[in-house]
Amino acid sequence: MEPQPRSANTDQPDDTDWDWSQTYSAQVVQSYSSLFGFVDHLKVRRHDGQDVIAWDVLQRIKDDLLGSDMLAVEFYPPQEEVVNDVNRRHLWAGHLGLVEYYREISLRRREQDR
Repeated sequence: MEPQPRSANTDQPDDTDWDWSQTYSAQVVQSYSSLFGFVDHLKVRRHDGQDVIAWDVLQRIKDDLLGSDMLAVEFYPPQEEVVNDVNRRHLWAGHLGLVEYYREISLRRREQDR
């Protein structure tokens, strides 16, 4: 399948007027206390049940609901721990420790690339 030209794609996350709620539902679940400080759980799904949610769409929804300065991650667990019973993506947005951990790893990677 050939990629669609950007203009033919109905998802336009870089368009500030794009209303993602026409295609997607998103919910921020209560903050959880974790080893990394407090973590917000963002759940995202498509209304039509399709399983394709592009990275830039998730980024836009995360930015709109949690803030563009918030770090979020998506986990891929070991196969024996996978729960795949609902067509939904899960992002975990960190406060405090998770952000510091990410910045530390990023700094190390940049130093190694020099």
